[in-house]
Amino acid sequence: MNKIRILVAEDHKLIRETWAAILNMDQRFEVIAGCADTTETISIALKEQPDIVLMDINILPLNGFQATASLSQIVPNAKVIGLSFHTEMLYVQRMFSAGARGYLTKNSGCDELTDAIVRVHDGHIYVCSEIREKGYDVVGEYS
Repeated sequence: MNKIRILVAEDHKLIRETWAAILNMDQRFEVIAGCADTTETISIALKEQPDIVLMDINILPLNGFQATASLSQIVPNAKVIGLSFHTEMLYVQRMFSAGARGYLTKNSGCDELTDAIVRVHDGHIYVCSEIREKGYDVVGEYS
């Protein structure tokens, strides 16, 4: 079984390393790199061709929206899942419009994170339960 290769783009080291440690404990996944900024994220994505990119929205020098749009063009096989504290629909829509295939809030648990990765990898759109509970339906718009 081929592992799902994941690139974590998160500017907070503790969060980045925690996600990597959690995901690497699951035999379905391999975190190939963790990046503290979007310049590094794009460079490593070009070189390593990850299956999934976990993209923090509030990362620099390009924000998560801009970096997602760039990755969608230059590494089209890498599927981006946006990660944010923001629960407003505007952020969700902007990430999907930029090319993301999933959106999780940072209130999502480990089970939801791993479920989102598998579903997005399998070609589905994923929106976390916190957003869905607000009554937002973005799946039909971007599937």
